[in-house]
Amino acid sequence: MKKKILLSIHDIHNGNYQAIESFLQNLPEEVRPVTALAIVPRYHDTKPLPEQKEFCTWLKEQAGQGSELFIHGLHHLSWEQLSKRLKAKDIKPACGIRNHRNARGKFINKFVTENEAELCGLEEPGKMAIIKRAVSDFNDAGVPFKGFIAPTWYGTPLQHSALRKQGISILESRFSVSHLLRHKTVFAPPVSFPTPGSPLFHAARAVNNLYTLSVQNILPVSRIALHPADLSSFSVKHIPGYPDAICFKTYSEIFGIETRGN
Repeated sequence: MKKKILLSIHDIHNGNYQAIESFLQNLPEEVRPVTALAIVPRYHDTKPLPEQKEFCTWLKEQAGQGSELFIHGLHHLSWEQLSKRLKAKDIKPACGIRNHRNARGKFINKFVTENEAELCGLEEPGKMAIIKRAVSDFNDAGVPFKGFIAPTWYGTPLQHSALRKQGISILESRFSVSHLLRHKTVFAPPVSFPTPGSPLFHAARAVNNLYTLSVQNILPVSRIALHPADLSSFSVKHIPGYPDAICFKTYSEIFGIETRGN
């Protein structure tokens, strides 16, 4: 039996989607339509998604070709850092959601993720307020979405019923992927690659990768998470077992929901 591969690209936004498109065009024909795309609608406080017309058109095209779109936070930046940056420029944030963040969340943001763990350390209502704003952006823009991935995987929301009410059917966390409608979870820690960040961030990612690589041979599903900085050096040909011993699947197909005519 071939090993199933989940391939995703994170941190996609209005400022980099053209580079993402170039990467996708160079993927093998069977891989592109099953590559999941994690979208940040208002990356670092850009304008609301419905106002990003060309980006929205591109997103709809990707969905039409079979790619599953995931909401990847709202700003991909903590509200504290967002407010600080905009205050220095005398600009009012487009989305001023402010919530209490606990000590762990403050530590993770300051020392591990360069303030990009948008949900980490927030209480569940605070997380859902951000998610609802992101969902509203997608709905208002007419862009379909399949699931949700917390920025940096820290702060994954726990209120599955609230997520389902927002139309979110698949939830990806650091170590697993869950189908919220079918109440199924697949253990699949991701392999990811070095990106700019703190030494603690790189250490945590290295430990995660070592663990994942050590157990991936016994796991039915392997997850590969790419970031924009990875695209110039990544090739599916470097994945062990390619092309004969692995097969690329959509997230829905992992849970037995066929999305392609294969």
